[in-house]
Amino acid sequence: MKTCNSCSTSKAVTEFVKNRSTKDGLQAYCKPCNRAYYQTNKVTIAKRASKYYQTNKAQIAENLQSGTCGDCGQACSLRSDHCRECFRTSATISYGAAHHRVRALHGLASNYQCVDCNGEAREWTYAHTDPDELSELNSSGSTLVYSCDPGHYEPRCKPCHAAFDKFF
Repeated sequence: MKTCNSCSTSKAVTEFVKNRSTKDGLQAYCKPCNRAYYQTNKVTIAKRASKYYQTNKAQIAENLQSGTCGDCGQACSLRSDHCRECFRTSATISYGAAHHRVRALHGLASNYQCVDCNGEAREWTYAHTDPDELSELNSSGSTLVYSCDPGHYEPRCKPCHAAFDKFF
């Protein structure tokens, strides 16, 4: 059991997002409080990310050119400014940013065959294989589950994507 620093409710550890940088390996806020924070502050968070990008545009471009991770400085083969390990351990990424990372790494899903029917894929699908998966609420109140790691996504056509998501 762990107590949420936001709602002060004692909950099972499965109700907390993992965070390797903390002593107990878990976020201070429970998943619902974490979701509420990001929903309430998504404009501020987006502005902060945009400001960071504008401020560091030259460094990001240099990292992309040199194949060096912008976080840890290690060489990486991703077509991004972060290495796979830094992607995986970033717990503050949104659902949309996670899909942006997938497209930045793999390109459009339409360049691939659907993993289920071998038809033309249209969308990247989270495979539900990441033990550190994240979730957030969309505008209609549905929970979106996703991963920071682009390696946990698969290309699917729309019908197969819908059928796959029914299992989760």
